[in-house]
Amino acid sequence: MLEVLIENKDVIVMIACLVVAIAVAVVTFAKYPTSQKLAVIKAWILVAVTNAEKELGSGTGSIKLAVVYNAFVEKFPIVGKVLSYEKFEEYVEEALVKMREALGQN
Repeated sequence: MLEVLIENKDVIVMIACLVVAIAVAVVTFAKYPTSQKLAVIKAWILVAVTNAEKELGSGTGSIKLAVVYNAFVEKFPIVGKVLSYEKFEEYVEEALVKMREALGQN
């Protein structure tokens, strides 16, 4: 058993570092005030909506929403369980307004 640990010490150290990095990211995000957490989430949604618009084009609203929602649940699994789909749709609508405003200015 000890030989296996010694032979795979590099892999074990890499896995431990990955676990620590994930834990630090979760704890750091958890320490943000609620308004700051929401700002981070809304900023991420804006980027995801913009990317979906670029990839899928116009006229595919429900598909884009599904793509963005699936990516959101992957990126923020805990928040995805707490945040209702209806509230998520509201945030996407806000992001679409901001995206259109930004495109109109450029």
